[in-house]
This record gives sequence, structure tokens and C-alpha cells, in this order.
Amino acid sequence: MSAIRIAIIPHASPAYEQARLLRERILRLPLGCTLSEKDTEGEEAQIHIAAMDDASAVIGTLLLKPLPNAVVKFRQMAVDSAMQRAGLGRKLVAFAEQTARERGFAFVELNARMYAAGFYEKLGYAAEGEPFTEVALPHIRMTKRL
Repeated sequence: MSAIRIAIIPHASPAYEQARLLRERILRLPLGCTLSEKDTEGEEAQIHIAAMDDASAVIGTLLLKPLPNAVVKFRQMAVDSAMQRAGLGRKLVAFAEQTARERGFAFVELNARMYAAGFYEKLGYAAEGEPFTEVALPHIRMTKRL
């Protein structure tokens, strides 16, 4: 993974479009749905992070949605199937946490799919509340102080 770079990408850029298509392919199509306009509403005000290979193809992505009170919400993390379980998700989260700190955020929240909760727990996130259904799958709210 030495040729992989992680960066903030502009909304509506070609890299953003690649990231949006990756999110749809990994997060929505397996559930028989697509990434709707409602799903991407307000993304122009969010921070878009992408992992790119040496050919500048987006192979991972994560969005940061600023919320009040120095809180940022991590959303829509997706890693290309061929790169899963290779440490890219951890690198995306570390980059996102550093970016959030640099921008003055003190607290992260996210809604993790239940099967991904263990991944986030290993990175210091704590589950809060009861599981709930989002996009037809069980999720749990998780938080971390930066």
C-alpha cells in the first residue's frame, strides 16, 4: 500500500464523483438500492476524504459532516472490495481524526453498521444507546473524544 495517498478532495470534482460511485457500489448496491439525491444532500458543506492509488483511482472514502458544539460526524466510509482488510480503513479514520482535530473538532460521532462496530471499537470508539435500523441494516451510534 506504499503508493496509496489520502487527501481531502473538493466537492463536485472528478475524485468526488469517483468517491460517490464507490460509496454507491460498496454501501448501497449490495442492498438493492442506489445513493439518492437525498443521501448526498448537503455534501457541499462536508469534508471529503479519499484514498487514491498510484493511478489516482479512488479506492476508499470517508465524509466529515460538521455539527454544532465542536462535533463532527463521520459518514459513508467505503473501501474498495479488493482493498478491504488491508489496513486502509484504519488509515482513512486516522487521517479523518487528524483533519477533524486540525479544524477544531473535539468529538466524533458515527452510525456504524453492526458488523463494523468491532472495527471502530479497536480504534477507540464507544457504542452508545441501542441498535437501530438505517438503510435496512442494524446500526449502533458510536463516539470518540479527539
